[in-house]
Amino acid sequence: MRPAVLLDVDGVLNPLSVSCPAGFIELRLAGYDVQLNPALHTPMLRQLAQVGELVWATTWEHDANAFISGRYGLPADLDVIEIAGADATAPTWKLADIAAWADRHPDRPIVWLDDEARQDAHQWAAGRAAATLIVAVDGQTGITQQHVDQVLSWAGGLTKE
Repeated sequence: MRPAVLLDVDGVLNPLSVSCPAGFIELRLAGYDVQLNPALHTPMLRQLAQVGELVWATTWEHDANAFISGRYGLPADLDVIEIAGADATAPTWKLADIAAWADRHPDRPIVWLDDEARQDAHQWAAGRAAATLIVAVDGQTGITQQHVDQVLSWAGGLTKE
């Protein structure tokens, strides 16, 4: 079974730095200012899509398909984890929604790339029956090839079914 590759937008594809990093373009999408770098990130996302199914795990929810997917050559119908029930008091405030989605796929390996996954997310991942990896991304710089290589290495170690 191919793993699900859960992707955040803000802090992963859209660095949260104050000034726009070199190579990124500033855009106004869905009422938000974002900094995206399709030239850098598209090859990374293609590599991730080769080893798993990309799934949006972001407060952008369905807007990620509408406003982000096309800029990276991704299908406009990627699965979306709705984050409507996020718990602002939890260390990893999206964890309850991510876990609820994962509960519907108990045997599916999951890798989750996020800049706000805390210790509670790592504990949850360690307790899942299916292989689960949390990749901590620095929200100021966003996803790098090192993160992608970590996912590729992890996915390569999964038992083939």
